[in-house]
Amino acid sequence: MAMAGDVVQISPTAQLMIHESSGGAEGNKHAMQRAGNMMDATDKAIANSYAAKSGRPVEDFLDLMAEETWLPAQEAKDLGLVDEIMTFDEPNAAPVTNSARPMLAHDKFERIKALITNQKQNTAPEPSQNALLQRKLAIFYGKEDE
Repeated sequence: MAMAGDVVQISPTAQLMIHESSGGAEGNKHAMQRAGNMMDATDKAIANSYAAKSGRPVEDFLDLMAEETWLPAQEAKDLGLVDEIMTFDEPNAAPVTNSARPMLAHDKFERIKALITNQKQNTAPEPSQNALLQRKLAIFYGKEDE
């Protein structure tokens, strides 16, 4: 999936795992052989996509896949599997994540971050943890002005 992007980015804290295909089969030895052949073909297709992205030989990736290799961001970039390591230094850069739940909108994230920063810099007595939590939740749910 990652090789499908025009520009492949990776978080500086992420890892890219490359591995052989997996699956299951049921039946006689011929069914098992067909399943094994299908997984061999799938492995070659995956390795071909890595090779096409990186310009490196397919065999390099078949070897790495056989070992179930975990690549930190810089190693993934050095291998040519990713184009860029993301940074969040730019003013409008928003973190990108894989999530099954809705993400916090960037502006709300920035307001919560500012709340925490202001709290750390504030010399007034600290509000209780519950009060701070309530303020964060109000931002999260868009109820801070109520």
